[in-house]
Amino acid sequence: MDYQYREILTGNGQLGPYPLEKLPRVDTATTHHTHATSRRKKSENAFAYAARGDYGQAVKEGSSKFFSSEPLLAAMGGLQSHLARYQLSETAPVIAPETAPLPDDPRVITRHIKSLAYFLGADMVGVCRLA
Repeated sequence: MDYQYREILTGNGQLGPYPLEKLPRVDTATTHHTHATSRRKKSENAFAYAARGDYGQAVKEGSSKFFSSEPLLAAMGGLQSHLARYQLSETAPVIAPETAPLPDDPRVITRHIKSLAYFLGADMVGVCRLA
């Protein structure tokens, strides 16, 4: 098959407006975090506290109007509400039992991510390995 954009994903050319591909690479991390962080439940955030009424009745009533002031926020709020039902449930159904077919080459996957970010208007995109 002849794919029109194969060179974008498998080539070595510059993707965005800045030549980030020319930055020097190192094998070890150049920054170190000395403080430990702990994971918190997604339901334990300020928005969840407000929706439960932990900040009072006035804030609870106002929390439902937060996303409706802007059309884009209203759409995102509806999506988040829908996804939250699956996230917080112990017996949530499996949404995607199979993973999407992805290339084995991390370089190609990185270029997928970067090309999408540039297409969506990002100025600079970087991908790194997390230890």
